[in-house]
Amino acid sequence: MKHLHEKSPCCGAKIKQHGGRRRQCLRCKKTWRVWPKKRGRKKCRYSFSSLLKFLDNDSGSLAKQASRLGLKPNSFHRRIRKNLESYLKKTPWPKIPGGKLIVIADAIEQNIQGEMWTIYFVLFRAVGSNRAVISPPAFYPGIENFRQAWRVHFKSLPSKVQKRILALVCDGNSALVSIAKQQGWVLQRCHFHLKHRIANYLRTGPMARQRELALRIKKLVDEILLELDENKIVGALEELKSVLLKEIKSIFLKKYIKGFINNYQHYRSYLYYPGLNLPNTSNSVESLNNLVRDLQHKARGFRSKESLEKWIIALCKFRQNITCNGKKKSTNKNH
Repeated sequence: MKHLHEKSPCCGAKIKQHGGRRRQCLRCKKTWRVWPKKRGRKKCRYSFSSLLKFLDNDSGSLAKQASRLGLKPNSFHRRIRKNLESYLKKTPWPKIPGGKLIVIADAIEQNIQGEMWTIYFVLFRAVGSNRAVISPPAFYPGIENFRQAWRVHFKSLPSKVQKRILALVCDGNSALVSIAKQQGWVLQRCHFHLKHRIANYLRTGPMARQRELALRIKKLVDEILLELDENKIVGALEELKSVLLKEIKSIFLKKYIKGFINNYQHYRSYLYYPGLNLPNTSNSVESLNNLVRDLQHKARGFRSKESLEKWIIALCKFRQNITCNGKKKSTNKNH
């Protein structure tokens, strides 16, 4: 086998060692240094500890962290920005679970320099798991109902993932409800959002003006949401219809109650499909929304849309997944 030896870059002649790290051309006697060190100031290697503590809400504001480390706020902010860029490049998105999937979806609105932006979150949970994986969010201008951004976001998902989705859990957004019906997914609407909307008009406290009516409606709604006996549910629906016609005066409360009566089965999917182990609320994605609000409050707001995207994506990559427990109940009656 013919041996190939390094030749000099100047003449192509043979070279010899000329000291520890120098070489010399045997023809022109020129010398040079091999493996030269990079000139200039060495780069400082910063760890992600300060950034991760900030994302984990384990420390105060960036100004407080800077004073704790004995640094100027501007210098520390530059370091955090560099860490953020490096963290986004090096940290991959978590993998979507295998098998059949449940989707939990919600959106949160943010005002950036007088312009409204909406962040659309989609979480994927395997049927037999209690952890929902965070997928890359979408950012669109305007409020949530301003455009059909949900359709665009779901169409952007890989087709293999879409085929594995069996159910959708949401707060009842019209676009999400329409998508679930078109795709043939099981729809589970959030109990908490329903009760919260009703509570905006009827209070159950001791000083409430219509306390008796509020307690009566609350009892009927809870019975429809939780009762296993279909006969009792029919009776509760009839009583709620009579209350709706005779005693409720608010137009908006009538709208919510009427919508609940017409679509009450969407709130009971966790009972009709016990094998899917569905949650009866969208609290898992709501907790992610709360993390975004806490981050915004601690960062004193986001100055630009680019800053909003970077920090939200970093938060999602850091959290990876969120607890999402199902409600394992069953009913003997067919709906």
